[in-house]
Amino acid sequence: MTSRAAAFNSCLAVATVTFALGCSRAIQPISPVSPAPKAAATDGPAAHAAVAQTGLDADEALAMRDIAAGDWSVPVDGLKGRLILAEHRLEIVNGRETIEMIAYLALHNISPNGSAREFFFDPALKCELRDSQGAVVRGAAIAGGGGHPDSTWVNLPFDSTIRLRLSPFGYLNDHGLMLLLCSRTWLIDPDDNTDYFLSGVFMADRATDSGRETLWRGALKLPRMKISMNDATPQSR
Repeated sequence: MTSRAAAFNSCLAVATVTFALGCSRAIQPISPVSPAPKAAATDGPAAHAAVAQTGLDADEALAMRDIAAGDWSVPVDGLKGRLILAEHRLEIVNGRETIEMIAYLALHNISPNGSAREFFFDPALKCELRDSQGAVVRGAAIAGGGGHPDSTWVNLPFDSTIRLRLSPFGYLNDHGLMLLLCSRTWLIDPDDNTDYFLSGVFMADRATDSGRETLWRGALKLPRMKISMNDATPQSR
């Protein structure tokens, strides 16, 4: 065997061993990774004061849960939506627990071609509230103000869901159930056991000069969402 051939065989043997070792490493069982510890909830008088002054902050909310949700709407051009009502239990500096009711519009992208959906979101959603007999409930006038969610462009990737806030900031609900939207407000007495139903229409008709194929324009008829004081936290009654 020539020296050149011997050198070639030697390199081939080294490469074979290296490949085998690499394969053996690749098929080793992966050790489970321990989940990262959850961050401690922000607490204390300073945090509570910030909640009272500026409205809900996710890091400062002591508890939050959905108390009502409507069915998903019929999809339109790969987008479907539904209404959600959540309560956020907050604690103010004097120790008195207060609840903020927040309405959301949830949207989910099920585009048949797997593309994103871009649309213009206006939080002043057109909604109406009816009682169990189907009668329209008149809105209520309230004083105060803490700012509104911004109108904005949203780009929702395929197979993704987003929750967009429909309620103004800074209105605390400590008696009954205050259904507060940017477009309208309803107050439900704590002793009212009637079931109410909120429905609405989400419309996006603003065009863009970008010429993007992902632009979504249309209207989603949001199925009614049942709202009842029986589903709310007892502290709000």
